[in-house]
Amino acid sequence: MLKKLKIVSLSTIAVIMIAGCDKTTNSGVEEKPTELPKVSQSLKSFFTTRSSDDEESTNETIGKATNNIRADESQNELLRDCQNGGTMSVLNDFNQTALMQNPQAYAFNVTSTFSECIEDGAVTNGSIKISVLQALMRVTFLTDMVIEESEGNTTIKQNSFFTNEEISDTVSIETTSMEAVSAEHSYKSENFKTYEINNDNGTASSYDISGKQMIDGLTLIVDETYDASQTPMITDSDDNLQKGGKARYTNDLNHTIMIEAVEVNKIEISVDEDGDGEADKKEVIDY
Repeated sequence: MLKKLKIVSLSTIAVIMIAGCDKTTNSGVEEKPTELPKVSQSLKSFFTTRSSDDEESTNETIGKATNNIRADESQNELLRDCQNGGTMSVLNDFNQTALMQNPQAYAFNVTSTFSECIEDGAVTNGSIKISVLQALMRVTFLTDMVIEESEGNTTIKQNSFFTNEEISDTVSIETTSMEAVSAEHSYKSENFKTYEINNDNGTASSYDISGKQMIDGLTLIVDETYDASQTPMITDSDDNLQKGGKARYTNDLNHTIMIEAVEVNKIEISVDEDGDGEADKKEVIDY
């Protein structure tokens, strides 16, 4: 963010004027650059909410749904008690023989239903379906998935889905079309596609390719004219955002929003409202 210049001594002003670099007004008083206005609270909230969304809870739920298959793949139907009450049922059409006979074209489906399932301090109710076809996995919420926790409840809406396509052992593309609401926030994505790389040194790189996200009524659309692959967001092995990544979006008013990782776990948000290529608002926030 621009900083106000300190008051310069009269002798320094004289030297500048003699050198032919006059930055004074007609009154002889030095002009100070104006600090840009800060961005809106809703825009700041968009990125702070996005960085701490309910993805972790969703991934934990999916993990619970698939772990039981790995535990005993021979069982196509399983009902078990959850850690602290309730049940989880799993139906799958996994076939080890078919997989071995034709691994390149093999697919299977898993449907998991949580009924007052209490584990790790959360109560989960709802059904999801996981479909796997070679390197592509799709998770579809067959009903509203309600996750109740001490800090509040989260509901992932019916028909929400995301896909994960493995391009290689370290590269994947994730696409989401999801809607979720909690006591504090609402979230929705439409064909929001992200390219993700897990690096050998434990860091991870990612950048948004296309689609849009809506958080608490504010919509941001990925600017596909910007090549974000050249400036991916990078996190270390402890999930700390590193300096250097950049991304660009537009909103419903056709404003350009640029974010840049300027320090560890800090991003600068700048907004160009009139399309002249210059920021009209700018602010650095924790991420």
